[in-house]
Order: sequence, then structure tokens, then C-alpha cells
Amino acid sequence: MRLPGQIGKKLVKFAIIAGWIAIFYLQFHRPFIALAAQNASPNFLLVSIPNFLFFIAWISVPLLVLSVFKNRYFCFKICPVGLLQDLTVSWQKSHPGNFNRFFFLFLLAFSLISINLVGLLDPLVTINRAVVVLIILEHHVILFGLSFLIILILSLILKRFWCWKLCPLGALFDWITIIKKRITRKEKSLDTGRRKALLSIATGLVSGALLRTTRVFAKRDNRLLRPPGSINKDTFSERCIRCGSCIGVCPTGCLRPSLTENGIEQFLTPKLVPRHGACDEFCNKCGQACPSQAIKMLPLEKKKLFKIGTAKIDKSICIGWEHNKLCLICQEYCPYLSIKITNNKNGIPCPEMIPELCRGCGLCEQHCPATPIRAIKIYNDGEGTFIDLKTQEKYLG
Repeated sequence: MRLPGQIGKKLVKFAIIAGWIAIFYLQFHRPFIALAAQNASPNFLLVSIPNFLFFIAWISVPLLVLSVFKNRYFCFKICPVGLLQDLTVSWQKSHPGNFNRFFFLFLLAFSLISINLVGLLDPLVTINRAVVVLIILEHHVILFGLSFLIILILSLILKRFWCWKLCPLGALFDWITIIKKRITRKEKSLDTGRRKALLSIATGLVSGALLRTTRVFAKRDNRLLRPPGSINKDTFSERCIRCGSCIGVCPTGCLRPSLTENGIEQFLTPKLVPRHGACDEFCNKCGQACPSQAIKMLPLEKKKLFKIGTAKIDKSICIGWEHNKLCLICQEYCPYLSIKITNNKNGIPCPEMIPELCRGCGLCEQHCPATPIRAIKIYNDGEGTFIDLKTQEKYLG
């Protein structure tokens, strides 16, 4: 029979978990909440060093200070992933060990060279991905819930296996405690395993470097479109933590997670798929929600000038150009007036691109009636640049 105190503790844990879920749910209405909540993790303070992201990482400082006085206090009292594991029934208990510390050093070294694994495996990012799955409930985001599902399965076997063996945030707290004891000299000799530590760092650096070499063999896809405000395509996959916030807050559903079609480094990074939706001219939520600033926060005035890519018309399958039938749907949907009307050889009005004005929003491709292949498609030509106002004035007056 459970004691009232035990039931009370479980209810408190359940309430804290529900609170975290509510916070991450609110991002769909206030995208900045996702950025702030995930940056509460000190893991972001570490990985922000090479990326100069201190302007958002300061949020984690109070939790970092708390860990100096109370090791793993966050893990046992606040962390939603840890508390959820406490509510599960486990086969047996898991015990602390040194593996987690060395695994953390591996992840940190790897993150400095290649994909940000420290952020990817952070518990707050993990719970955020799970919330994205629960809210969207579509097949294209199912993979976001995979890591959370693995954590729960491991917890059924060994209590808090994730926390003691794999969680990078818990390991960071352990390292802070070790450093504190050395500074205060409470323990003259601490077995931190210098050789294992150096080996972990070296392995992480080499592994990250090897993964980066796969870019040479990865197929260059000129149809890989990033969200508006995305940083340089060569560093995007390193900065992105695959939290899914941008996909979750996108009102049109145009953002989808990549698989391995563009190389393993791009796995689960967001891409814009015009067939499923177009980028709204008056929306910049993805930049507001991104915790790692792989997608920059662009004011709407600048976002409207940002070039995601450029539309191109395949005249060989275009209804107007090839079949001599009147179809100007793409021109009608274009909000930037980047499609002009030109008569074909038979005098039929047909669409003609003005590449200098195209933002690559995808509205034209989304609504193109040509099947099974769209006659107009968006390519990543000119991505990451801004439309020149003088050029726009030249065409539009």
C-alpha cells in the first residue's frame, strides 16, 4: 500500500511534468517561449562559445549556479525527462558511474567539430520534440519522438538509465561538482580518469571530423530549401539541434524534417517543401522559436526581402507554354509580383519568371496544377541573400 507522502510526491512530479509540457505547448502561440525554455539548459552555454550566442545562453546561468551548490538538483527536482522516468515502473535500479562523464566529453568534442550532439540529446530539447509530435500528430514528425521513446524503454529496464549513463546535462553537473571539490580541496585526489577523458575528447574530435568528410560524398541537392533567415548552408547542420520548434510553429506546414536524402549530417534538420505549403509573407515564427539561432530572428521587413531560393518554370510541361492553354495560376498567387506575363508563339499569355524579385516562398509551386510533376519549382539558387531594393524598384517602379 502506498503511503500518502509517496502519492503526494508523485503528484508533484506529475504537476512539474505537466508544467513543462504546457510551456513547450505555448510556443505554438508565442514562439519565443521555445527559445527561452530550451536555453535554460547550461548545455547551450557550452556550445554557444564557438558560435557567440551568449545573448540567449545567459538564461541558463541561474541553473548553472544552482548546480554548484546542489549537484543534479535539476535532474531530481525539475527535469521533466528525469521525473517522468521516476513515474515509470523499472525492472531494476541503475547506479551512477563514470561512463556518463566521458560520454559527455565525447559529445562536447564532437559538437565543436560537427553536429551539435550536446544540444540534440539535451533533456529539454528532447521533451520539446515530444511535444511537437503530440501537437502536430502527423507522420512526418514521428521521428522526433524516437529519442524520447528510447529513454522510456531504457527506464523500464533500468531506473533512470538515461540520467546516469547518457544524459549530457547530468554529466555536466557532475563535472561541475568535481571541479568544485578540487578547488575547495575537499578531496585531494579524485579519480577523473585523465586518460579516459583525453581519449573521449580525441574520439569525439576524430568522429566529428570524419562525419564532416561525408559532405564530399553527399549529393548536392539544389532543391534543399531552408527556412527564411537560415545561416550559411555549410554550417546550418552544425548549429541546428533538431528540436523541431520551427516545424512546430510553422502555420502553413511547409517545414518538414530531412531524412538522409541530403546526407547523414542533414538528418532531422528542417527543410521547406513547397508541395505541402508555402512560406507565409507575414510570418517569421521559425526564427523566433529557434534556440540555437540556426535560423536568425528577422524582423518582418527584412524577412520579406530574404531569398529562400528562386522559382524556375519548365516550359516543356507548363500548361500554357507546352499545351497552349490559358493558365496563370502561379502568377496570380505570387505575392511579390516576380512572375510576369509573356505571350507564347501562339499568342497565349504564359508565365515568365523575374528571378531578381523571386523570394522562393513556394506559393507558385504549391498551387501549380500541372501533374504529376509541377511545371514551376523552387531551387536554392541565391539562398541566404536579400532582394536589392533598387532592383525591385527598377521592375515594379
